[in-house]
Amino acid sequence: MSILIFVHEVNNRVKYAFDLIFKQILKTPFSLTSDKDEYLNYSGAKFVYRKSPLDKGLFFYSADLLFEKNLKFQNLQVDVWNSHHIFFLNENYGALPFDPFAASFYLVSRYEEYVTKHKDGHNRFDPNYSIAKRNNFLQEPVVNHYAELVKNTILESYPNVFFPERKYSFQPTIDIDNAYAYKYKNPIRVLPSLVKSLVKFKFGDFSGKLKVILGGKKDPYDTYEKQNEIHEKYQLNPIYFFLLGNRSKFDKNLPHTNIHLRTLIKMFGDKYQLGMHPSYSSNRKKYLFDIEKKRLEDISNKEITKSRQHFLKLTLPDTYQNLIEKGIKEDYSMGYSKITGFRAGICSPFYFYDLKKEEQTSLLVHPFCVMDSTLKFYMKVRSSEVLYTIKPLIEKVKQAKGEFVMIFHNESLGTHKMWRNWSEVYETVVRAAKAR
Repeated sequence: MSILIFVHEVNNRVKYAFDLIFKQILKTPFSLTSDKDEYLNYSGAKFVYRKSPLDKGLFFYSADLLFEKNLKFQNLQVDVWNSHHIFFLNENYGALPFDPFAASFYLVSRYEEYVTKHKDGHNRFDPNYSIAKRNNFLQEPVVNHYAELVKNTILESYPNVFFPERKYSFQPTIDIDNAYAYKYKNPIRVLPSLVKSLVKFKFGDFSGKLKVILGGKKDPYDTYEKQNEIHEKYQLNPIYFFLLGNRSKFDKNLPHTNIHLRTLIKMFGDKYQLGMHPSYSSNRKKYLFDIEKKRLEDISNKEITKSRQHFLKLTLPDTYQNLIEKGIKEDYSMGYSKITGFRAGICSPFYFYDLKKEEQTSLLVHPFCVMDSTLKFYMKVRSSEVLYTIKPLIEKVKQAKGEFVMIFHNESLGTHKMWRNWSEVYETVVRAAKAR
């Protein structure tokens, strides 16, 4: 029998919040009702979600959020209870001292990104203004923890309720922003780098670049054979996101017409999963998305339904509305570029809720919590310390039985001086993430 939940109003926010906790995370059937007689006569596991109890049974106090019809700034107080960061507090009136459903909805819908207008230099939501960062729980998948609290609370009243065993999963993803550092590029693009080496009297650097260009030395970004070996060794099915936008200040891959890039895409497309990596420019000129998607589909001869924004350019709900309109079914952009952690407070895939349209969408979002360039360029983590930084996140996802998604680039496995000592980091992290 499914768990019956009484609410005074069944609306889209309510349906989404309970679907998130019970269906997406706990994998347990439930149903909602606003019929008092149906609820009172139900013999199975049940509880009330509203301001006051309906009977002497299980009762979760409801905050106003799921019943509001508008978007407004929420003046939220965060407290720590039994090691859990909680908000939408209810002063111990109910089964829990906070509303786990409202808190989960607030985080996963990214409510704060609609009402908090603080942006960084790339017009992305600034994590420093997020409730998780300001209250020191960005490193915790708190929504998964809330679901576990709900589960345990229900089991105290209904010990015979069946909650199926859930399994941890690991999904490596690799962005190909720049397939090769020097090789196969137009000489005009490489010339400034050569001149710079000469002007600075770095003759060894100049010689090395020239050898790569002339084919006498392996390109420092050419790590594809190594990637294949690692993925085969650990029996992984990574997702490759290829940037195929026209060249611009922030879009610098080889042209989509380049035979070597096309060969690379076909090779990985035949073996692994492929996804869009919409260009930086496509955020301003949305028609470019169609062009880039067609390029990838034509080269790979595959329908492309996965996507991750280049530079993690994500503006809600516009970006996701556009992805849905263009036929994208899964997105991997939900995370931060400057800091590790759980942007949406969750380590399980979830369906995007459009707060402007007030409806659950068909877009399945796979949140990630760590990226190689975040560690190196923003957090200044040394290669020898990467595992110590990432492992706590891996363990938290494992404990929550969630999906650990990480982002690496082909460059960080290579020999470019910018990534000195990083060549073995990817496999080290893969080994830790793959271990049960």
